Amino acid sequence: VMNRKSLVSILTIVMTGAVLSLNACGGSNTSEVGETSNVAKSDKVTISFWHKYCQPGQVEVFEQICKDYEANHPNVEIKITTTTDDDIKTKLQVALGSAELPDVYQTWSGEYCEKFARGGYALDLKPYLDNDSQWKDSFYPACYSAFTYGEAQFALPTRFDSQVFVYKKSVFEQYGLKEPKTWDDLMKICETLKENGVIPFILGDGTTWDAPHWYGALWQRCVPEDVLEGQDFNVKTVTLDDPGYLKGLDYFKYVLDKGYFKENCVSLEHNMALETFYAGEGAMAYVEVVEFNDVYNGLDGDFGFFAMPEFTDEAGNQGKIFGAPEGMIVNAKSNHVEESVDFLKYLTSLDIQKKLVSEAKHTSSIIGATTEDNAIPQLVDVMDMIMNFSGMSNWTDCGLESSIVDVMRAQGQEFYAGKITAEQYMQKMQEAAVRVRDSNQ
Repeated sequence: VMNRKSLVSILTIVMTGAVLSLNACGGSNTSEVGETSNVAKSDKVTISFWHKYCQPGQVEVFEQICKDYEANHPNVEIKITTTTDDDIKTKLQVALGSAELPDVYQTWSGEYCEKFARGGYALDLKPYLDNDSQWKDSFYPACYSAFTYGEAQFALPTRFDSQVFVYKKSVFEQYGLKEPKTWDDLMKICETLKENGVIPFILGDGTTWDAPHWYGALWQRCVPEDVLEGQDFNVKTVTLDDPGYLKGLDYFKYVLDKGYFKENCVSLEHNMALETFYAGEGAMAYVEVVEFNDVYNGLDGDFGFFAMPEFTDEAGNQGKIFGAPEGMIVNAKSNHVEESVDFLKYLTSLDIQKKLVSEAKHTSSIIGATTEDNAIPQLVDVMDMIMNFSGMSNWTDCGLESSIVDVMRAQGQEFYAGKITAEQYMQKMQEAAVRVRDSNQ
């Protein structure tokens, strides 16, 4: 998805025959990895592979995975480009404009992935999966469906992600609180906490992402699924005028007006907000599942979690969970499609995904990759939980067209700060939707 990963310190990774240096993951780093072989250089196939997993422990694991693949496929060389979340989005956008996309590359679901498909740079993987039912059935259904577009499968899910509430178990136990089933249950929890001098929610919207994640999850609960995902996640039909959008913002405004958030959240950066959470402030935070390991370390394991509760009287699909996995695309215009598909199949195999969970601390979209032996209990439990949902409702910032997302972020912070009303906020987004529709007719 998106956004919010802190920069890491300078890494130097020593490899066989080469050195790959990553300066705070701030730039693009390219290397060819693999064992030497007797295959002539001219006979080798080179696959370019772009990913964004540049934090300590991640880079080394992906390098080793590629090395191991090359050892078993001496005719293949893999040229890796590793960079940050935001930087890879910029690089891919430039590559899309110049028609020089890599063979296998990082993606997010929804409109983000679909724009590559419209340009002819995302291979439909459905025929390959249909020919290998074991491979196809290895994915969590909710994750797999995140990259299904009509009859096509333009990418495969890799790292699972969703947005859930984490709570301090010790605080809930102290006040006799249980995980909520409905929004009303959650509000009662908040009132009990506030009455006892405990801040219900910690939130940091300084980078303009956190509040829109709340908005998106509330919209998913309040806007009919066919409108949100069928109409408004389509650049040709997006309007954003369903009354459910205002309802979702009203729910958020209620939480804000009741004083259930920590003060000054609009200027507090996400990671700094979590540091205050770890240090003792607040009872709950709305976070991504990919942050579970950090939460576990910050709270010494003292946390449970629950998804956005149900809204009994609203029109959204209450059976879905908000979020979407990250994924990988095979370039349909690659000169080495078959080899690229084979590499992606290897990357999404159970053994490799177990390795990524254990060593890179990933959250896998493959059934059985996350176990009690290689992950914290909460990650095992959250993967069990998603089996009970009918699907995933995409991140709003991935489902909506990028220029609308820009408005959503900027004006969303203005709404949070009380400078504009919910109606004014949605009017700005609707104006952006008109521009997007007009430019895609």
